[in-house]
This record gives sequence, C-alpha cells and structure tokens, in this order.
Amino acid sequence: MTLLDAVHSLRRAAPQRIDPAVWPVTAQVDVEGRLCVGGVALTEIADQFGAPVQVLDEAEFRYRVRGFRVRLPERRTVYAGHTLLTKAVARWVAEEGAGLAVRTPAELALAVSAGVDRDRIVAHGCAQTTADLRAAARVGRMVLGCGTEIALLASQLSRPQQVLTGSAELAARVLAQPMLRLVGLRCAADEIKQAVSAMADIRDRHGVELTELNIGDVAADADLIDLDEAIDNALDDACAAERFPRPVVVVEPGQAISGRALVSCARVVAVRDGLVTVDGAGTGTVALANRHPLGPTRPVTVVGRTGEVICAQVTLPADLHPGDLLAVVGPMPSGAALTARPPVVTVRDRRARLSVRRETTEDLLGRELS
Repeated sequence: MTLLDAVHSLRRAAPQRIDPAVWPVTAQVDVEGRLCVGGVALTEIADQFGAPVQVLDEAEFRYRVRGFRVRLPERRTVYAGHTLLTKAVARWVAEEGAGLAVRTPAELALAVSAGVDRDRIVAHGCAQTTADLRAAARVGRMVLGCGTEIALLASQLSRPQQVLTGSAELAARVLAQPMLRLVGLRCAADEIKQAVSAMADIRDRHGVELTELNIGDVAADADLIDLDEAIDNALDDACAAERFPRPVVVVEPGQAISGRALVSCARVVAVRDGLVTVDGAGTGTVALANRHPLGPTRPVTVVGRTGEVICAQVTLPADLHPGDLLAVVGPMPSGAALTARPPVVTVRDRRARLSVRRETTEDLLGRELS
C-alpha cells in the first residue's frame, strides 16, 4: 500500500468536513480549520498568488494515472488532454508512462513544447483544416472521424502515418491511401463486439489485420476492476466468434484522472438574500477554505460576479462574509467574454509553484487591433 493509499483509507475512516469521494486524495483540514491540498493551505496560496486561483494537485493527478495502469495492466492508458492540460500536466503524463491525446493544434504544440515524445501522442482529427492536419502529422497515432480529412492528411505527409478510424467505410478509404497505415478502430466500450467484427471483415476483405481498439473515455466514477473484466469478456466472446487475435485496447480517461486534481479558490465579495457572490466562475462542489465553520449553517447558492451559478443550495456557515475563501473542486473557466483567466499553481509535498501565470486585462486588450 502506498502512502497516498493509506491517507485515502484514513480519511474514509475519520469524520470529515470534506467528502473524500469528491476532493483530492491529499485534501485535509488543519487545526486552524484551513483546507489544505498537497500539504499547503489554500489561504496561503490565495494570499501569495491572489484570488481567484486554480490549485493543481500533482500527487492526486499522478495517483489517478497510476490507478489506471495498475488496475488495467493489459490496457494502454492515454490521458485525454482536453479535460485539463498544462505543460506540467503533460510532463506528469509522460513521466507516469501514459500516452497523451490532443484535439487541437494548441494542445499538440503545448505537449511537444513540454517534451512529450510525439510517438506517445494520439491526435484526434475532425473538421480539421489542412494546416491543422499538417501540424498533427508525425504523431504516434491519428484518429480520423471525417472522410474529408483522409485525403487531406495523406497529401500533407512525407512519411507514412499510423491512423485509427471509427467505421469500416472510413477504413476502406484509409487503406486506399499509400501514406496512411490503418492500425485499429475507435469505438465505445459497449461496442467492442461490433468493432472486432468490423476488424475481422477488414481482414477478410483487404488482407489487413488490425491490432488496436481505442474505446475512448472512461466515466469518472467507473469501477476499473469491473471495466477490465467487461473488456476481457467482450474480447473473449468477439475474438472467439470471429477467430480474430485479441487487439490491444486503449482507454482515454479524462475527468477520471483530472476531475479531482484541480481545486479553484475564490473570495466571497457579497452575501445577500441567500446568494453568495465570489470573484470567480465555474461549477462544482464548494467548501469553506479559510476557517472552521462557526455556529449554525444555512443553504445558499454560490454565484460568480456575472451571475452564473457555481453551486446551488450548498450548506455553508450562516456567518459567511466578504473575505472568506471558498474552494471548488473542478476547473474555474472564464464564464464571460473578456474575463481574465486565473493562474494555475501546482502543489506537492507542502510546496506551491506558479505553473501558469494570471491572464490580465492588458492581455485581453492586447489582441484588439481597432
């Protein structure tokens, strides 16, 4: 049992102000009542880096990646970067031995700039321009979901590119391109039998034996042991029926890895008529972060400055007041145009480090040309 496993077990056994099924595995409340993540009090982070601020728990993120590799040892884990991606995250994924899936040229550029091996990158293409496809070429795998992209991609290649696609019809079009190498299919977890049947049909029609099956995302609350067993059973039945060798199964978890790793902090700016307004945005589970709750509690709705609901009917102290710090599990996206994004601070082993700087009004206005 690892230290994080032990901490997780102890938190489940003890009464907590925070729900261990929702918050990062390192989250705890110190003797002063302050909510801490990665051994650092969120109030200290807000004081040092300002609020609103996003706190990214490295230990929690790595713990979830390792969980997939341990509980799904025969599957290939590829983290879905569109759910949360910074240079630090990309490096953690690579260091934990997982692949990285990207959906946009910006995500790909960030991954490469972070030092991720292009062979471990899976690029998803749908409604991509010629420039997008050119930038995505030379990654380990490309997943093509639109027929128009097949010829476009092939025209941009100087060497063969390995690809996956989602149907037998698109597979035939890929196989007609000399610069594309079809290696597998993409399907949902409950479509494994149909996908293996399609792979057998491709073998019989085209003489090509595919070796990979990408089943995409995994639900954040999925039981990985049950999932692994379900994959095995589906493969056993389908491969026996089609007399097809077992393909490598690739999973692309997103929120199942990153969902608890990011905690957003925002200060209360107003309390009135059951509404608590904070200087941030987003949605998620809310908790008081800067002190012990005092006296009675009451249900309130937490909203951002532009009125968007962050959490409806959450129980918070009745004496909540401006200046209190609230923490929200999950990202704090900019909910309105011309709203500067908060910084991202990574925490690990009682240390906090700025990973992504705060966006400023000057950054936003600097893009305006007239």
